[in-house]
Amino acid sequence: SSSSSSSSSNCQPSAENTVLYFGCRRRDQDYLYGDVLEGWAADGKIQLYTAFSREKNQPKVYVQQRLKESAEAVWKLISRKGAHFYVCGDGARMAVDVESTLLADVISVGLQADAAKEEGGKEEETEALKAAKEAMAAAGGGVAKAAPG
Repeated sequence: SSSSSSSSSNCQPSAENTVLYFGCRRRDQDYLYGDVLEGWAADGKIQLYTAFSREKNQPKVYVQQRLKESAEAVWKLISRKGAHFYVCGDGARMAVDVESTLLADVISVGLQADAAKEEGGKEEETEALKAAKEAMAAAGGGVAKAAPG
């Protein structure tokens, strides 16, 4: 699973500033604290995206797919609210795929959206834009290999 959350000290938990992506194989076997998470979402404390990759008679859904679907919203949290992004789980494959989606899709969508909003083609960069570009460059435009385990 992965989570993005604002770091402001006076920030109260709300779906506006706390987003959780929870991915596992099967809802009926691996969806730890699912009732609690869904309760928080229903109460407006978090925005919850779920991804189940081995549900019977359902297509496989992965966290990175959910991340792509909400790329612009995630970019806004990171670039405008100073959100933090955490990835927990399988470091060998899932974490690498989520990082790849974050770098390739979320940042790309965000940079394109921000560029489209700029007046008269100004090249002013926010600190978040600079940090995003540096992260992409540090990863060689792709994803650094994650250590096993």
